[in-house]
Amino acid sequence: MNTVDCSSQNEKNIETTGITILVADDRYENRYYLEKLLTGNGYRVILVKDGEEALNIINNETIDVIVTDILMPGQDGYDICKAIKGDPKTSHIPLIFYTASYTEKRHIDYGFSIGADEYIIKPSEPGILLDVIRRFLHHDGCGKNLK
Repeated sequence: MNTVDCSSQNEKNIETTGITILVADDRYENRYYLEKLLTGNGYRVILVKDGEEALNIINNETIDVIVTDILMPGQDGYDICKAIKGDPKTSHIPLIFYTASYTEKRHIDYGFSIGADEYIIKPSEPGILLDVIRRFLHHDGCGKNLK
């Protein structure tokens, strides 16, 4: 996969106030971890446990970034991705798959084929997710296919 080196970006100048990140994961401990990581870095976080809740929030709130697991009961992360990327009102929202279940190349390729902006395999260093979010928020061309 291609990666773009954006290490020269000054992370201290990145404004996080007012940025809302939707986290969708059916496991409490994953939601808790991401909530602490993201709020600790100044982001507003909305937590949901399935795709139906996520789509409800997306249609009623201003969301800047979506971080979603794939394997969830009912509507899964793939369903969330297809719904938001297929709707002109929400297709601009960066969607990051953050998963431990679907880690094979065919799963990653499928995720990108339906519109995912990034695919991160858990567990990963916290800085990787934070870097990807920062890059999408600043539209600097960085962030695609970062592992």
